[in-house]
Amino acid sequence: GDVVTYHCDPGYEISGDEERTCQSDQTWSGTQPTCNRTVCPILPVPNNGSKTEGRLYGDKVTFSCHDGYELIGSENRTCQANQSWSGTQPNCSRTSCPPLLPVEHGSTSGDSYYGDVVNYHCDPGYEISGDEERTCQSDQTWSGTQPTCNRKACPVLSVPNNGSRTEGHLYGDKVTYSCNEGYELIGSENRTCQANQSWSGTQPNCSRTSCPPLPPVEHGSTSGGSYYGDVVTYHCDPGYEISGDEERTCQSDQTWSGTQPTCSRTACPVLPVPNNGSRTEGHLYGDKVTFSCDEGYELIGSENRTCQANQSWSGTQPNCSRKACQELPIPNNGIRTEGHLYGDKVTFSCNEGYELIGSENRTCQANQSWSGMQPTCGGQLLLFIDTAFAFLPFSFVGQW
Repeated sequence: GDVVTYHCDPGYEISGDEERTCQSDQTWSGTQPTCNRTVCPILPVPNNGSKTEGRLYGDKVTFSCHDGYELIGSENRTCQANQSWSGTQPNCSRTSCPPLLPVEHGSTSGDSYYGDVVNYHCDPGYEISGDEERTCQSDQTWSGTQPTCNRKACPVLSVPNNGSRTEGHLYGDKVTYSCNEGYELIGSENRTCQANQSWSGTQPNCSRTSCPPLPPVEHGSTSGGSYYGDVVTYHCDPGYEISGDEERTCQSDQTWSGTQPTCSRTACPVLPVPNNGSRTEGHLYGDKVTFSCDEGYELIGSENRTCQANQSWSGTQPNCSRKACQELPIPNNGIRTEGHLYGDKVTFSCNEGYELIGSENRTCQANQSWSGMQPTCGGQLLLFIDTAFAFLPFSFVGQW
């Protein structure tokens, strides 16, 4: 009735009956089991390499790489009791050459593994001297020798007439120009040799010294040159006259003699103010004077006069004349005083036996109309009322 249980050592696993029972006939049930080695996963073969066989507990697998490759990782891996492998999975990497030395004023491109080609490149303004390419060889050395990057050369610059320059024609060199006494540099004072083997700036020349341009004169112009000894003459526009130095000379120190003149407006005679009127101010060239009259007066002549370039006034001198109202009619059977200009007062009166109906006085106003209403002269009618009588005005036509 007893039960026997079988146990395998670490790294082994049972194959067969794990338990057996003592039977009544004094025999054991089942069959005798075995303990077999456990199995690890199959290991992959690295690219560009190989490995030995084995995957059972205790087996050791050895890895190796083809020529030109080196093993990175575990060279040997052993199948362990827990069915995992010792170490790490290796790979085969191409062998490489040591890093190349940096090139001053240059750079490289390319890898350093066996068979790789490295190219040298020079910075702008430099050109290579030596091996432009180097190859990583099987013995982990580089072919060829280390090149250098040298400055490029620009064409040699010419020396200007009546001047000189400093030396230099390699990339980055700066050449400076100067002129002999009495000459000034026209163009680039400094020129630099550039990366494309051309010079910056433009080729200068040496020209006679001159004075700086004179500032323009408002309402004027100049004539003459600006080299040493030249004389400049100032001219004013019509209606303007010069005030200051009319001529200036370019001197040896490249300055002008005298001072800057100005062109001032010419003046016309001051215009009189008309009686009973006024005018605006102004008497210089271009000024416009406007005339106006007092209330009740009207302008006879030019309302606006302009000061002209010849210092005379346009138009004619105006005057202020009293405005006129329309002549008033004389009423039938009456008379009036004379007058029809602004401010005149006309008085009306009637003949004997007639009475004035309307305005006795009418005045000519500023708007050329008369005050009041036009009067008439009406006859008088004698009426008796009881014992009293009165004269009542009554207009009639014909004889009573």
